[in-house]
Amino acid sequence: METNLIPQIQQSPWIKHWAGQWSILSCSYFGHQYTQTIQNVLGTRVKRCIILSANGTSTAFFETNDLNAFGNELCRKVEANINIVPEWCNELKRCTDNILSTIQSLQGKVPVEENVTPFINALYAYSQAHIAVKKIVDFLPPALLEKTLPLFEKARIYAEPVYTETEKFTRQFVTALSQKTNYPSHLLLCMVKEELSIYFKTAQLPEKEILDERFNATALIFNEGKYEVYVGKNAKEIENAILNKPFSGELKGFCAYPGKIRGKVKIILNPKDQNDFAEGDILITGMTRPDYFSFFKKASAVVTDAGGVLSHAAITARELHKPTIIGTLS
Repeated sequence: METNLIPQIQQSPWIKHWAGQWSILSCSYFGHQYTQTIQNVLGTRVKRCIILSANGTSTAFFETNDLNAFGNELCRKVEANINIVPEWCNELKRCTDNILSTIQSLQGKVPVEENVTPFINALYAYSQAHIAVKKIVDFLPPALLEKTLPLFEKARIYAEPVYTETEKFTRQFVTALSQKTNYPSHLLLCMVKEELSIYFKTAQLPEKEILDERFNATALIFNEGKYEVYVGKNAKEIENAILNKPFSGELKGFCAYPGKIRGKVKIILNPKDQNDFAEGDILITGMTRPDYFSFFKKASAVVTDAGGVLSHAAITARELHKPTIIGTLS
């Protein structure tokens, strides 16, 4: 590891963008998208992104000042031309239809390059529209937000199933690849995008020991589209550099829906593994997704590490009138 990498990370405040059961393979596309290809459509991008992954769960972080510059640039575009709002929303809906229909058309196809390329192209197109709609609302001034939020929220709800369906498809594709290569699926999901391309061209895969080490602990550091992969002890050092902040004794975030609640706290990082969540418990998690909805309905309140005005948690809180705090790691 570069000797000055950890001090560089420690010097910058980081904000959690999302967290969940996304594979390293998927994350290698996401990070590249955030830090390079969205420039082609939006005219701006984030420069740096760090994605941490361990045991099948991944978390993406943006440098706070970098994200603010990105969001403020999007805000300037809306202030200069408010008609861009329906354009972005319609594009998100179009890309949603495109990627979901692409996934449907590829169901059951053999795991070869010509069958994965249309999916990757659709994913890139969708991600560009998604990040514009999801992040812009966190930076708009109140009057402009009030005027545009209904459009943004409608488009965001329309697109809600996409990332769940894309990860489901990725895992189905990798399961088929596992049967063909005799590599366990969870290890194949620890490849990065270039290694998948190499496999399609040469039938060569990374050694199982390399992928196994990544499964246990990996950090992907993206810088303007290029990235490095760190594993094991190095990955843990990077995680500590991001997360080890002095705790003031007070947890702060953003109010998605107001209220005062007292209850038993339950931390749920994977909804599939939790069976003892009771009516009235307070849900604590990295971020919510559609598969958290049953917990959300039971909860008396919700607290998430990540999220903005159009996060799943914020939208659901407004819909169900549940006191909710988001973005506690902002």
